Amino acid sequence: MMNDEQLKAVVLDLFQEVTGISVRQIVSSRHFAEYGMDSVSAVDLVVMLEHRFSIDIPNHVLSRLRCIDDVVKYLRVRLDAEDLDAIETPAA
Repeated sequence: MMNDEQLKAVVLDLFQEVTGISVRQIVSSRHFAEYGMDSVSAVDLVVMLEHRFSIDIPNHVLSRLRCIDDVVKYLRVRLDAEDLDAIETPAA
């Protein structure tokens, strides 16, 4: 399982791929709009995240993901929940 820094590194790399902005220039708490990200590039990022992490991100969540930190927090919760779901309960 990835820790938060590893998750952040993946998200930063994908954000760089979508926007063309160097990872060194990205402030993780800065709003996506400040980087010129529009709805099309936001959808591109979400699709890449879905493929990378084998998850579905509902459309209503997209509007709540305003910065890299939001994405990392969301992924942490999703991935932790899926890890818990994967644990088999022992037979009684």
